[in-house]
Amino acid sequence: MQVMKYLYLLFHFALFASAIPILDLFPRQGQCFSTSGSTPAPPPPAPTEVTFDITQNVNSFTNAASTPWTQGVGLSNIRYQWRAYYSTRQQTTFVEVQVFGTAEAQVVLLPDAPATSQWRAIDSNRFRPNESVTGGGLAGWGRVTLVCLQTFGRRDIRYRLRIQRKRPSTPTPLKSFLRANTPTA
Repeated sequence: MQVMKYLYLLFHFALFASAIPILDLFPRQGQCFSTSGSTPAPPPPAPTEVTFDITQNVNSFTNAASTPWTQGVGLSNIRYQWRAYYSTRQQTTFVEVQVFGTAEAQVVLLPDAPATSQWRAIDSNRFRPNESVTGGGLAGWGRVTLVCLQTFGRRDIRYRLRIQRKRPSTPTPLKSFLRANTPTA
């Protein structure tokens, strides 16, 4: 009889305890251990920037029409595409970037070249042309944003492109909707 009373109380306590929402009083950090085993550490944060070499594209193409778009990789939750070419007529390197949806990014061109008898050194730690790029919101792809560097015919430059994801300051779907539906004067 005593055992039945104990089981009855235990059953009701378990039922009552399962109805209480769990409050995370001590948020987990790192690996947690318990008597029944361990839980893995949380996954590392997603990368917020990616840097890659675009020198081959710059040296292979001479105008936008002949340059194919390259789909960007390496950033989660952001879809982007880019193309790079060198205009021999304007003696300028052009990088075009486009972002999809409500994402925003900072595009940084990182040129590096050694000093020669004719040219000064170019150091990407001191000189980095950059532009802010926004997506097209609900309409899809945003406008093409250009980052350029006039080189005056110098062809020994190594180019890298850095794409940095920006954190939106306000809910971007609403911001994009308002921007698209606000009449302009």
